Amino acid sequence: MLRVTRQVGDESVTGRVYLLMTGNGDVEPRLQRVGWGSVEPFFGRDAEQWQGPEPVVFDDAVPGYPYASLTDIPPGRYFVQATMDVYQQYERADGHRPWLPRVEWEGRVFTKTPGNLFSRPQWIDVAAGVVPTADLVLDQVVPPIEIPGDSEWVRRFRIRSEALSEFWGCDMDVGAVVLLPAGYDENPDRRYPVVYVQNHFSFDAAFSFPEHRDEAEQRRLVAQTNEITEEATSYHEQMGYVETADEFYDAWTGPDFPRVIAVTFQHPNPWFDSSHAIDSENAGPFGRAIFDELIPEFESRFRTIREPWARTLTGGSTGGWTSLALQVHHPDFFGGAWVLFPDSVDFRRMVLSDIYRDESVYVSHDHEERDRDHRLPSQAWLPAERPFRRTVEGQVHVTFRDMSRLESVVASRSRSGLQLHPWHAIFGPVADDGYPKPLWDEETGRIDREVAEHWRRNDLTHYLRTHWDEIGEHLVGKLHFGSGDMDNYYLNTALYLLEDFLESTADPHYGGSFHYGRPKQGHYYVPWQHRDLVRTMADHMASNAPAAADMEWRG
Repeated sequence: MLRVTRQVGDESVTGRVYLLMTGNGDVEPRLQRVGWGSVEPFFGRDAEQWQGPEPVVFDDAVPGYPYASLTDIPPGRYFVQATMDVYQQYERADGHRPWLPRVEWEGRVFTKTPGNLFSRPQWIDVAAGVVPTADLVLDQVVPPIEIPGDSEWVRRFRIRSEALSEFWGCDMDVGAVVLLPAGYDENPDRRYPVVYVQNHFSFDAAFSFPEHRDEAEQRRLVAQTNEITEEATSYHEQMGYVETADEFYDAWTGPDFPRVIAVTFQHPNPWFDSSHAIDSENAGPFGRAIFDELIPEFESRFRTIREPWARTLTGGSTGGWTSLALQVHHPDFFGGAWVLFPDSVDFRRMVLSDIYRDESVYVSHDHEERDRDHRLPSQAWLPAERPFRRTVEGQVHVTFRDMSRLESVVASRSRSGLQLHPWHAIFGPVADDGYPKPLWDEETGRIDREVAEHWRRNDLTHYLRTHWDEIGEHLVGKLHFGSGDMDNYYLNTALYLLEDFLESTADPHYGGSFHYGRPKQGHYYVPWQHRDLVRTMADHMASNAPAAADMEWRG
Protein backbone atom coordinates (compact mmCIF):
# COMPACT_ATOMS: atom_id res chain seq x y z
CA MET A 1 0.00 0.00 0.00
CA LEU A 2 0.97 3.66 -0.34
CA ARG A 3 1.62 5.46 2.92
CA VAL A 4 1.77 9.23 3.36
CA THR A 5 3.30 10.71 6.50
CA ARG A 6 3.90 14.31 7.55
CA GLN A 7 7.06 15.91 8.86
CA VAL A 8 5.89 19.55 8.91
CA GLY A 9 4.35 20.91 12.11
CA ASP A 10 3.48 19.15 15.35
CA GLU A 11 -0.18 20.12 15.55
CA SER A 12 -3.03 18.09 14.09
CA VAL A 13 -4.40 19.21 10.73
CA THR A 14 -7.59 18.67 8.76
CA GLY A 15 -7.77 18.63 5.00
CA ARG A 16 -7.61 16.52 1.85
CA VAL A 17 -4.60 14.35 1.02
CA TYR A 18 -3.86 13.52 -2.62
CA LEU A 19 -1.78 11.02 -4.49
CA LEU A 20 -0.85 12.40 -7.93
CA MET A 21 0.60 10.23 -10.69
CA THR A 22 2.05 10.82 -14.14
CA GLY A 23 4.21 9.08 -16.68
CA ASN A 24 6.08 12.34 -17.34
CA GLY A 25 9.12 12.80 -15.11
CA ASP A 26 9.92 16.27 -16.45
CA VAL A 27 7.30 18.05 -14.31
CA GLU A 28 6.27 17.54 -10.70
CA PRO A 29 2.86 15.85 -10.67
CA ARG A 30 1.44 18.63 -8.45
CA LEU A 31 2.29 21.23 -11.10
CA GLN A 32 0.17 19.50 -13.72
CA ARG A 33 -3.43 20.54 -13.96
CA VAL A 34 -5.88 18.69 -11.69
CA GLY A 35 -9.34 19.31 -13.07
CA TRP A 36 -11.59 18.70 -16.03
CA GLY A 37 -8.64 19.05 -18.40
CA SER A 38 -6.58 16.49 -16.48
CA VAL A 39 -5.77 13.10 -17.95
CA GLU A 40 -3.31 12.15 -15.23
CA PRO A 41 -4.48 9.75 -12.49
CA PHE A 42 -5.01 11.12 -9.00
CA PHE A 43 -6.60 9.88 -5.78
CA GLY A 44 -7.91 11.76 -2.78
CA ARG A 45 -9.11 11.15 0.76
CA ASP A 46 -9.99 13.32 3.75
CA ALA A 47 -7.76 13.52 6.83
CA GLU A 48 -9.43 14.88 9.95
CA GLN A 49 -7.39 15.99 12.94
CA TRP A 50 -4.41 14.18 11.44
CA GLN A 51 -1.37 13.71 13.64
CA GLY A 52 1.81 13.79 11.57
CA PRO A 53 3.43 10.49 12.61
CA GLU A 54 0.32 8.51 11.76
CA PRO A 55 0.28 7.50 8.07
CA VAL A 56 -2.57 8.25 5.69
CA VAL A 57 -2.98 5.04 3.72
CA PHE A 58 -3.93 4.84 0.06
CA ASP A 59 -5.36 1.42 -0.67
CA ASP A 60 -7.77 0.01 -3.25
CA ALA A 61 -10.75 1.64 -1.51
CA VAL A 62 -9.54 5.25 -1.95
CA PRO A 63 -11.43 6.87 -4.86
CA GLY A 64 -9.59 8.15 -7.89
CA TYR A 65 -9.99 9.68 -11.31
CA PRO A 66 -10.01 8.71 -14.12
CA TYR A 67 -9.30 5.29 -12.58
CA ALA A 68 -11.69 4.44 -9.76
CA SER A 69 -9.12 2.42 -7.82
CA LEU A 70 -5.35 2.08 -7.60
CA THR A 71 -5.77 -1.51 -8.75
CA ASP A 72 -7.11 -0.20 -12.08
CA ILE A 73 -3.91 1.68 -12.96
CA PRO A 74 -2.24 0.16 -16.04
CA PRO A 75 1.08 -1.48 -15.20
CA GLY A 76 4.14 0.65 -15.73
CA ARG A 77 6.51 3.13 -14.14
CA TYR A 78 5.00 6.30 -12.67
CA PHE A 79 6.25 9.57 -11.20
CA VAL A 80 4.21 10.04 -8.00
CA GLN A 81 3.79 12.76 -5.40
CA ALA A 82 1.61 13.42 -2.38
CA THR A 83 0.15 16.78 -1.46
CA MET A 84 -2.30 18.06 1.11
CA ASP A 85 -4.86 20.84 0.98
CA VAL A 86 -4.84 22.07 4.59
CA TYR A 87 -8.26 23.30 5.68
CA GLN A 88 -9.26 26.02 8.11
CA GLN A 89 -12.24 25.88 10.46
CA TYR A 90 -14.40 28.96 10.03
CA GLU A 91 -16.63 30.40 12.76
CA ARG A 92 -19.47 31.60 10.57
CA ALA A 93 -22.14 34.02 11.67
CA ASP A 94 -24.85 31.47 10.84
CA GLY A 95 -23.55 29.28 13.68
CA HIS A 96 -21.84 26.69 11.48
CA ARG A 97 -18.15 25.81 11.80
CA PRO A 98 -17.17 24.14 8.52
CA TRP A 99 -13.66 22.98 7.63
CA LEU A 100 -12.85 24.57 4.28
CA PRO A 101 -9.89 25.52 2.09
CA ARG A 102 -8.08 28.67 3.12
CA VAL A 103 -8.30 31.85 1.03
CA GLU A 104 -4.67 32.75 0.38
CA TRP A 105 -5.19 34.92 -2.71
CA GLU A 106 -3.97 32.21 -5.07
CA GLY A 107 -7.28 31.60 -6.84
CA ARG A 108 -8.48 28.44 -5.05
CA VAL A 109 -5.90 26.12 -6.64
CA PHE A 110 -4.86 23.69 -3.91
CA THR A 111 -1.51 22.89 -5.53
CA LYS A 112 -0.64 26.61 -5.29
CA THR A 113 -2.16 27.48 -1.91
CA PRO A 114 0.53 28.87 0.44
CA GLY A 115 0.98 26.67 3.49
CA ASN A 116 -0.21 23.50 1.77
CA LEU A 117 2.10 20.50 2.02
CA PHE A 118 3.73 18.28 -0.59
CA SER A 119 6.30 15.54 -0.87
CA ARG A 120 9.28 15.15 -3.11
CA PRO A 121 8.24 13.20 -6.20
CA GLN A 122 9.59 9.71 -6.80
CA TRP A 123 9.33 6.91 -9.33
CA ILE A 124 7.39 3.76 -8.50
CA ASP A 125 6.60 0.58 -10.40
CA VAL A 126 2.96 -0.48 -10.72
CA ALA A 127 1.97 -4.09 -11.40
CA ALA A 128 -1.37 -5.09 -12.90
CA GLY A 129 -4.21 -5.29 -10.37
CA VAL A 130 -1.98 -4.56 -7.38
CA VAL A 131 -1.82 -1.50 -5.12
CA PRO A 132 1.77 -0.26 -5.40
CA THR A 133 4.00 0.11 -2.36
CA ALA A 134 5.70 3.40 -1.50
CA ASP A 135 6.31 5.79 1.38
CA LEU A 136 5.76 9.48 0.67
CA VAL A 137 6.61 12.20 3.17
CA LEU A 138 4.95 15.61 3.27
CA ASP A 139 8.00 17.65 4.18
CA GLN A 140 7.66 20.60 1.77
CA VAL A 141 5.49 23.71 2.13
CA VAL A 142 4.02 25.79 -0.69
CA PRO A 143 5.57 29.28 -0.40
CA PRO A 144 3.62 32.55 -0.16
CA ILE A 145 2.16 34.11 -3.27
CA GLU A 146 4.19 36.88 -4.86
CA ILE A 147 1.75 39.70 -5.50
CA PRO A 148 2.84 41.89 -8.43
CA GLY A 149 3.58 45.52 -7.72
CA ASP A 150 2.02 48.45 -9.51
CA SER A 151 3.24 49.52 -12.93
CA GLU A 152 2.78 52.44 -15.27
CA TRP A 153 -0.51 51.06 -16.54
CA VAL A 154 -1.80 48.73 -13.82
CA ARG A 155 -2.65 49.41 -10.16
CA ARG A 156 -3.89 46.91 -7.58
CA PHE A 157 -5.58 47.25 -4.23
CA ARG A 158 -7.23 45.04 -1.65
CA ILE A 159 -9.51 45.93 1.27
CA ARG A 160 -10.95 44.14 4.25
CA SER A 161 -14.67 43.60 3.79
CA GLU A 162 -16.64 44.30 6.95
CA ALA A 163 -19.66 42.34 5.73
CA LEU A 164 -17.68 39.26 4.73
CA SER A 165 -15.43 39.30 7.78
CA GLU A 166 -18.47 39.36 10.03
CA PHE A 167 -20.03 36.44 8.16
CA TRP A 168 -16.88 34.25 8.09
CA GLY A 169 -15.60 35.10 11.56
CA CYS A 170 -12.16 36.11 10.23
CA ASP A 171 -10.65 38.75 7.98
CA MET A 172 -11.95 38.42 4.41
CA ASP A 173 -10.79 40.70 1.62
CA VAL A 174 -11.97 41.84 -1.77
CA GLY A 175 -9.78 43.59 -4.28
CA ALA A 176 -9.35 44.90 -7.79
CA VAL A 177 -6.88 45.15 -10.65
CA VAL A 178 -7.15 48.51 -12.42
CA LEU A 179 -6.00 49.16 -15.98
CA LEU A 180 -5.45 52.88 -16.57
CA PRO A 181 -5.82 54.74 -19.86
CA ALA A 182 -3.05 56.65 -21.57
CA GLY A 183 -2.56 60.07 -20.02
CA TYR A 184 -4.18 59.23 -16.69
CA ASP A 185 -1.30 60.45 -14.53
CA GLU A 186 -0.58 63.41 -16.79
CA ASN A 187 -4.17 64.74 -16.57
CA PRO A 188 -5.03 64.86 -12.84
CA ASP A 189 -8.24 66.82 -13.41
CA ARG A 190 -9.76 64.49 -15.98
CA ARG A 191 -12.34 61.81 -15.11
CA TYR A 192 -13.01 58.65 -17.07
CA PRO A 193 -15.78 56.14 -17.80
CA VAL A 194 -15.28 52.60 -16.52
CA VAL A 195 -15.46 49.14 -18.07
CA TYR A 196 -16.09 46.64 -15.27
CA VAL A 197 -14.56 43.35 -16.47
CA GLN A 198 -15.69 40.20 -14.66
CA ASN A 199 -13.37 37.21 -14.64
CA HIS A 200 -11.90 34.39 -12.62
CA PHE A 201 -9.32 35.34 -10.00
CA SER A 202 -6.15 36.77 -11.47
CA PHE A 203 -3.54 39.45 -10.88
CA ASP A 204 -3.55 40.20 -14.60
CA ALA A 205 -5.12 43.35 -15.95
CA ALA A 206 -8.34 43.31 -17.96
CA PHE A 207 -8.19 41.94 -21.50
CA SER A 208 -4.87 40.22 -20.61
CA PHE A 209 -3.15 43.57 -21.10
CA PRO A 210 0.65 43.12 -20.94
CA GLU A 211 2.00 45.50 -18.33
CA HIS A 212 5.30 45.87 -20.12
CA ARG A 213 5.73 46.21 -23.87
CA ASP A 214 8.35 43.45 -24.08
CA GLU A 215 5.80 40.93 -22.74
CA ALA A 216 3.35 41.53 -25.52
CA GLU A 217 4.61 38.98 -28.02
CA GLN A 218 4.20 36.19 -25.44
CA ARG A 219 0.63 37.05 -24.52
CA ARG A 220 -2.42 36.28 -26.63
CA LEU A 221 -5.90 37.65 -26.08
CA VAL A 222 -7.92 34.73 -27.37
CA ALA A 223 -9.51 33.88 -24.01
CA GLN A 224 -10.40 35.69 -20.81
CA THR A 225 -9.34 32.82 -18.57
CA ASN A 226 -6.28 30.60 -18.41
CA GLU A 227 -8.32 27.53 -19.40
CA ILE A 228 -8.13 28.13 -23.16
CA THR A 229 -7.53 24.89 -25.06
CA GLU A 230 -5.35 24.31 -28.09
CA GLU A 231 -8.48 23.35 -29.96
CA ALA A 232 -10.14 26.69 -29.22
CA THR A 233 -6.95 28.59 -30.04
CA SER A 234 -6.52 26.96 -33.44
CA TYR A 235 -10.18 27.52 -34.28
CA HIS A 236 -10.02 31.20 -33.39
CA GLU A 237 -6.94 31.51 -35.58
CA GLN A 238 -8.79 29.83 -38.43
CA MET A 239 -11.76 32.16 -38.08
CA GLY A 240 -9.61 35.26 -37.72
CA TYR A 241 -10.59 36.27 -34.19
CA VAL A 242 -7.10 36.18 -32.69
CA GLU A 243 -5.77 39.44 -31.36
CA THR A 244 -2.15 39.51 -30.28
CA ALA A 245 -1.16 41.28 -27.10
CA ASP A 246 1.00 43.79 -28.92
CA GLU A 247 -1.98 44.79 -31.11
CA PHE A 248 -4.16 45.45 -28.07
CA TYR A 249 -1.28 47.17 -26.28
CA ASP A 250 -0.71 49.45 -29.27
CA ALA A 251 -4.41 50.30 -29.45
CA TRP A 252 -4.86 50.93 -25.72
CA THR A 253 -1.74 53.07 -25.37
CA GLY A 254 -1.88 54.75 -28.76
CA PRO A 255 -3.73 57.78 -30.13
CA ASP A 256 -7.39 57.83 -31.15
CA PHE A 257 -8.45 55.15 -28.67
CA PRO A 258 -11.15 55.69 -26.02
CA ARG A 259 -9.66 56.70 -22.69
CA VAL A 260 -11.51 54.48 -20.25
CA ILE A 261 -10.55 52.70 -17.04
CA ALA A 262 -10.93 48.90 -17.04
CA VAL A 263 -11.24 47.24 -13.63
CA THR A 264 -11.38 43.56 -12.72
CA PHE A 265 -12.73 42.50 -9.32
CA GLN A 266 -11.04 39.92 -7.09
CA HIS A 267 -13.43 38.08 -4.79
CA PRO A 268 -12.07 34.61 -3.96
CA ASN A 269 -13.72 32.61 -1.21
CA PRO A 270 -13.40 29.15 0.37
CA TRP A 271 -15.69 27.63 -2.29
CA PHE A 272 -14.39 29.16 -5.53
CA ASP A 273 -12.15 31.80 -7.03
CA SER A 274 -15.25 33.90 -7.77
CA SER A 275 -18.36 34.68 -5.74
CA HIS A 276 -20.49 35.44 -8.83
CA ALA A 277 -20.94 38.85 -7.12
CA ILE A 278 -24.13 37.77 -5.35
CA ASP A 279 -25.16 37.20 -1.76
CA SER A 280 -25.13 33.50 -0.92
CA GLU A 281 -26.14 31.44 2.08
CA ASN A 282 -22.92 29.42 1.86
CA ALA A 283 -20.45 32.05 0.65
CA GLY A 284 -21.82 35.09 2.44
CA PRO A 285 -22.79 38.62 1.37
CA PHE A 286 -20.44 39.03 -1.58
CA GLY A 287 -23.01 40.99 -3.54
CA ARG A 288 -23.20 43.51 -0.73
CA ALA A 289 -19.42 43.53 -0.27
CA ILE A 290 -18.79 44.28 -3.94
CA PHE A 291 -21.55 46.82 -4.45
CA ASP A 292 -21.44 48.61 -1.07
CA GLU A 293 -17.72 48.32 -0.26
CA LEU A 294 -15.49 47.50 -3.23
CA ILE A 295 -17.04 49.70 -5.91
CA PRO A 296 -17.22 52.80 -3.64
CA GLU A 297 -13.59 52.21 -2.64
CA PHE A 298 -12.54 51.92 -6.27
CA GLU A 299 -14.44 55.04 -7.27
CA SER A 300 -12.90 56.99 -4.40
CA ARG A 301 -9.35 55.95 -5.33
CA PHE A 302 -9.60 56.55 -9.07
CA ARG A 303 -10.99 59.44 -11.07
CA THR A 304 -14.11 57.90 -12.53
CA ILE A 305 -17.25 59.47 -13.95
CA ARG A 306 -19.77 58.37 -11.35
CA GLU A 307 -22.80 58.20 -13.61
CA PRO A 308 -24.71 55.15 -14.88
CA TRP A 309 -24.03 55.96 -18.54
CA ALA A 310 -20.29 55.84 -17.78
CA ARG A 311 -20.29 52.34 -16.28
CA THR A 312 -20.36 49.27 -18.54
CA LEU A 313 -19.85 45.58 -17.83
CA THR A 314 -18.35 42.65 -19.67
CA GLY A 315 -16.94 39.21 -18.94
CA GLY A 316 -16.87 35.67 -20.23
CA SER A 317 -18.01 32.31 -18.85
CA THR A 318 -18.41 32.74 -15.07
CA GLY A 319 -17.58 36.39 -15.69
CA GLY A 320 -20.33 36.52 -18.30
CA TRP A 321 -22.89 35.28 -15.78
CA THR A 322 -21.56 37.77 -13.22
CA SER A 323 -21.72 40.72 -15.59
CA LEU A 324 -25.36 39.92 -16.46
CA ALA A 325 -26.25 39.45 -12.78
CA LEU A 326 -24.73 42.81 -11.85
CA GLN A 327 -26.58 44.57 -14.67
CA VAL A 328 -30.02 43.08 -13.99
CA HIS A 329 -29.77 43.45 -10.21
CA HIS A 330 -28.52 47.05 -10.48
CA PRO A 331 -30.23 48.29 -13.68
CA ASP A 332 -29.90 51.97 -12.77
CA PHE A 333 -26.26 51.81 -11.70
CA PHE A 334 -24.69 50.25 -14.81
CA GLY A 335 -25.19 51.51 -18.34
CA GLY A 336 -24.83 48.30 -20.33
CA ALA A 337 -23.48 44.76 -20.30
CA TRP A 338 -21.66 42.80 -23.02
CA VAL A 339 -22.18 39.25 -21.77
CA LEU A 340 -19.86 36.66 -23.33
CA PHE A 341 -20.35 32.85 -23.35
CA PRO A 342 -21.96 33.00 -19.88
CA ASP A 343 -22.54 30.14 -17.46
CA SER A 344 -26.13 28.90 -17.53
CA VAL A 345 -28.38 31.95 -17.42
CA ASP A 346 -31.48 29.75 -17.36
CA PHE A 347 -31.60 26.67 -15.14
CA ARG A 348 -34.01 24.97 -17.50
CA ARG A 349 -30.71 24.30 -19.23
CA MET A 350 -28.16 23.82 -16.46
CA VAL A 351 -25.71 22.46 -19.02
CA LEU A 352 -28.44 20.25 -20.58
CA SER A 353 -30.67 19.53 -17.57
CA ASP A 354 -33.93 21.21 -16.67
CA ILE A 355 -33.42 21.21 -12.92
CA TYR A 356 -37.09 21.97 -12.26
CA ARG A 357 -38.50 19.02 -14.22
CA ASP A 358 -35.84 16.42 -14.96
CA GLU A 359 -35.24 13.46 -12.67
CA SER A 360 -31.46 13.32 -13.01
CA VAL A 361 -28.51 15.39 -14.17
CA TYR A 362 -26.64 12.24 -15.25
CA VAL A 363 -29.13 10.75 -17.69
CA SER A 364 -32.01 11.96 -19.80
CA HIS A 365 -35.13 9.90 -20.31
CA ASP A 366 -37.06 9.93 -23.54
CA HIS A 367 -40.32 10.70 -21.77
CA GLU A 368 -38.71 13.77 -20.20
CA GLU A 369 -37.59 15.07 -23.58
CA ARG A 370 -41.01 14.46 -25.18
CA ASP A 371 -42.75 16.23 -22.33
CA ARG A 372 -40.36 19.15 -22.44
CA ASP A 373 -39.97 19.70 -26.17
CA HIS A 374 -43.28 18.27 -27.46
CA ARG A 375 -41.74 17.00 -30.66
CA LEU A 376 -39.87 13.72 -30.16
CA PRO A 377 -41.58 10.56 -31.39
CA SER A 378 -42.63 7.82 -29.03
CA GLN A 379 -39.73 5.46 -28.32
CA ALA A 380 -38.64 3.10 -25.62
CA TRP A 381 -37.95 5.06 -22.47
CA LEU A 382 -34.22 4.38 -22.39
CA PRO A 383 -31.88 6.62 -20.39
CA ALA A 384 -29.03 8.36 -22.19
CA GLU A 385 -25.92 9.76 -20.51
CA ARG A 386 -25.86 13.53 -20.43
CA PRO A 387 -22.65 15.11 -21.72
CA PHE A 388 -20.75 17.89 -19.98
CA ARG A 389 -18.10 18.89 -22.50
CA ARG A 390 -17.86 18.49 -26.28
CA THR A 391 -15.74 19.60 -29.23
CA VAL A 392 -17.11 22.16 -31.67
CA GLU A 393 -17.98 19.21 -33.94
CA GLY A 394 -20.01 17.54 -31.21
CA GLN A 395 -17.64 14.84 -29.99
CA VAL A 396 -18.28 14.32 -26.27
CA HIS A 397 -15.17 14.54 -24.11
CA VAL A 398 -16.64 14.26 -20.61
CA THR A 399 -20.08 13.25 -19.36
CA PHE A 400 -21.83 15.02 -16.51
CA ARG A 401 -21.48 11.88 -14.40
CA ASP A 402 -17.71 11.81 -15.01
CA MET A 403 -17.32 15.48 -14.14
CA SER A 404 -19.25 15.01 -10.92
CA ARG A 405 -17.13 11.98 -10.05
CA LEU A 406 -13.94 13.92 -10.73
CA GLU A 407 -14.99 16.68 -8.33
CA SER A 408 -15.95 14.14 -5.67
CA VAL A 409 -12.37 12.83 -5.82
CA VAL A 410 -10.94 16.33 -5.53
CA ALA A 411 -13.03 17.01 -2.42
CA SER A 412 -15.97 15.90 -0.33
CA ARG A 413 -18.79 18.20 0.83
CA SER A 414 -18.67 20.44 -2.26
CA ARG A 415 -15.14 21.69 -1.53
CA SER A 416 -13.45 20.99 -4.90
CA GLY A 417 -13.36 24.60 -6.10
CA LEU A 418 -13.73 23.45 -9.71
CA GLN A 419 -17.16 24.03 -11.31
CA LEU A 420 -20.02 21.84 -10.11
CA HIS A 421 -19.23 22.08 -6.39
CA PRO A 422 -19.06 25.89 -6.50
CA TRP A 423 -22.51 25.93 -8.08
CA HIS A 424 -23.83 23.96 -5.09
CA ALA A 425 -22.22 26.50 -2.77
CA ILE A 426 -23.07 29.74 -4.58
CA PHE A 427 -26.63 28.89 -5.69
CA GLY A 428 -27.78 26.35 -3.10
CA PRO A 429 -28.87 26.32 0.54
CA VAL A 430 -26.87 25.33 3.60
CA ALA A 431 -27.38 21.76 4.80
CA ASP A 432 -27.72 20.85 8.47
CA ASP A 433 -23.99 20.04 8.69
CA GLY A 434 -23.00 23.55 7.56
CA TYR A 435 -21.91 22.53 4.06
CA PRO A 436 -23.85 23.14 0.83
CA LYS A 437 -26.88 21.00 0.21
CA PRO A 438 -26.20 19.53 -3.26
CA LEU A 439 -28.64 19.92 -6.11
CA TRP A 440 -28.10 16.29 -7.06
CA ASP A 441 -26.96 13.09 -5.39
CA GLU A 442 -23.37 12.39 -6.48
CA GLU A 443 -23.98 8.66 -6.61
CA THR A 444 -27.23 8.60 -8.60
CA GLY A 445 -27.50 12.08 -10.14
CA ARG A 446 -31.06 12.42 -8.81
CA ILE A 447 -32.17 16.05 -8.51
CA ASP A 448 -33.41 17.37 -5.17
CA ARG A 449 -36.60 19.31 -5.93
CA GLU A 450 -36.36 21.45 -2.80
CA VAL A 451 -32.82 22.53 -3.67
CA ALA A 452 -33.85 23.22 -7.27
CA GLU A 453 -36.44 25.70 -6.02
CA HIS A 454 -33.73 27.40 -3.98
CA TRP A 455 -31.59 27.71 -7.12
CA ARG A 456 -34.49 29.42 -8.91
CA ARG A 457 -33.78 32.70 -7.11
CA ASN A 458 -30.47 32.83 -9.03
CA ASP A 459 -31.99 31.85 -12.37
CA LEU A 460 -31.37 35.07 -14.32
CA THR A 461 -33.98 34.39 -17.02
CA HIS A 462 -36.55 33.70 -14.32
CA TYR A 463 -35.57 36.91 -12.53
CA LEU A 464 -35.90 38.98 -15.71
CA ARG A 465 -39.23 37.39 -16.58
CA THR A 466 -40.76 37.96 -13.15
CA HIS A 467 -39.35 41.48 -12.71
CA TRP A 468 -39.59 42.84 -16.26
CA ASP A 469 -42.51 45.15 -15.49
CA GLU A 470 -40.43 46.99 -12.90
CA ILE A 471 -36.90 46.82 -14.36
CA GLY A 472 -37.45 46.44 -18.11
CA GLU A 473 -37.51 50.16 -18.87
CA HIS A 474 -34.15 50.52 -17.11
CA LEU A 475 -32.53 47.81 -19.26
CA VAL A 476 -33.58 48.91 -22.73
CA GLY A 477 -30.58 48.85 -25.05
CA LYS A 478 -28.26 47.62 -22.32
CA LEU A 479 -28.13 43.83 -22.84
CA HIS A 480 -25.80 42.41 -25.48
CA PHE A 481 -24.68 38.79 -25.75
CA GLY A 482 -22.00 36.81 -27.56
CA SER A 483 -21.72 33.02 -27.60
CA GLY A 484 -20.68 30.24 -29.91
CA ASP A 485 -23.42 28.04 -31.33
CA MET A 486 -21.32 25.00 -30.27
CA ASP A 487 -20.23 26.15 -26.84
CA ASN A 488 -18.04 23.36 -25.48
CA TYR A 489 -20.10 23.27 -22.25
CA TYR A 490 -23.53 23.63 -23.95
CA LEU A 491 -23.98 27.07 -22.39
CA ASN A 492 -25.56 28.43 -25.57
CA THR A 493 -28.63 26.27 -24.90
CA ALA A 494 -29.56 28.34 -21.86
CA LEU A 495 -28.81 31.55 -23.74
CA TYR A 496 -31.36 30.58 -26.41
CA LEU A 497 -34.07 30.46 -23.72
CA LEU A 498 -33.07 33.89 -22.46
CA GLU A 499 -33.10 35.18 -26.03
CA ASP A 500 -36.61 33.80 -26.54
CA PHE A 501 -37.82 35.74 -23.53
CA LEU A 502 -36.05 39.01 -24.32
CA GLU A 503 -37.19 38.98 -27.94
CA SER A 504 -40.78 38.52 -26.72
CA THR A 505 -40.69 41.58 -24.47
CA ALA A 506 -42.87 44.54 -25.28
CA ASP A 507 -43.64 47.85 -23.59
CA PRO A 508 -40.70 47.98 -23.40
CA HIS A 509 -38.84 45.77 -25.83
CA TYR A 510 -35.35 45.00 -24.53
CA GLY A 511 -33.63 46.55 -27.56
CA GLY A 512 -30.38 44.59 -27.20
CA SER A 513 -28.59 42.01 -29.33
CA PHE A 514 -27.36 38.42 -29.58
CA HIS A 515 -24.32 37.35 -31.62
CA TYR A 516 -23.45 33.70 -32.34
CA GLY A 517 -20.95 34.13 -35.15
CA ARG A 518 -20.33 31.65 -37.92
CA PRO A 519 -21.12 27.94 -37.37
CA LYS A 520 -19.06 25.79 -35.01
CA GLN A 521 -18.02 28.50 -32.57
CA GLY A 522 -17.07 27.07 -29.18
CA HIS A 523 -16.52 28.37 -25.68
CA TYR A 524 -14.38 31.53 -25.58
CA TYR A 525 -15.96 32.79 -28.79
CA VAL A 526 -16.11 36.58 -28.72
CA PRO A 527 -17.82 38.47 -31.56
CA TRP A 528 -15.39 41.37 -31.19
CA GLN A 529 -11.65 41.63 -30.84
CA HIS A 530 -10.95 43.25 -27.50
CA ARG A 531 -10.00 46.62 -28.92
CA ASP A 532 -13.22 46.63 -30.95
CA LEU A 533 -15.24 45.61 -27.88
CA VAL A 534 -13.82 48.56 -25.94
CA ARG A 535 -14.67 50.89 -28.83
CA THR A 536 -18.20 49.46 -28.99
CA MET A 537 -18.77 50.05 -25.28
CA ALA A 538 -17.25 53.52 -25.56
CA ASP A 539 -19.61 54.37 -28.43
CA HIS A 540 -22.52 53.16 -26.31
CA MET A 541 -21.46 55.31 -23.36
CA ALA A 542 -20.94 58.35 -25.56
CA SER A 543 -24.38 57.96 -27.13
CA ASN A 544 -26.01 57.88 -23.69
CA ALA A 545 -23.99 60.69 -22.14
CA PRO A 546 -25.80 63.96 -21.40
CA ALA A 547 -25.10 66.83 -23.76
CA ALA A 548 -23.13 68.71 -21.12
CA ALA A 549 -20.80 65.79 -20.32
CA ASP A 550 -17.05 66.20 -20.74
CA MET A 551 -16.13 63.98 -23.71
CA GLU A 552 -12.37 64.43 -23.80
CA TRP A 553 -12.02 60.73 -22.92
CA ARG A 554 -13.29 59.77 -26.39
CA GLY A 555 -9.78 60.05 -27.84
